[in-house]
Amino acid sequence: MDNRGSVISAEIQGCIDCCIKLSGMPDLSLSFVNPRIFDDVSFHPCVRFRRWESERILSFVPPDGNFRLMSYHIGSQNMVAMPFYIRHDLSFSEVSGGKLEITVGPQVTMGKAVSRIHVL
Repeated sequence: MDNRGSVISAEIQGCIDCCIKLSGMPDLSLSFVNPRIFDDVSFHPCVRFRRWESERILSFVPPDGNFRLMSYHIGSQNMVAMPFYIRHDLSFSEVSGGKLEITVGPQVTMGKAVSRIHVL
């Protein structure tokens, strides 16, 4: 970030971990608001890769238990808005020397948070 708080460079390394406790063999789909921002993805073998390539939808029949559904990277060229803010204050004093304060907090970037989700 620069001295005005604008992002100079940013990237995200992330993953989606699942803990499945469903009966039967549910066929699940997961879509993203903007799936094209993912630079590099890696999927669990249960994901139908052809559907991801054609429609950018994660379609899968999950295994029971814990597993990593997806790992991903988002580079700075694809960043839209960070879901948090960072403020900094750098000061110097003859007596105490230098002092750097960094404040990080949540920031709403895309409207209302998702709520009341039902799995049918």
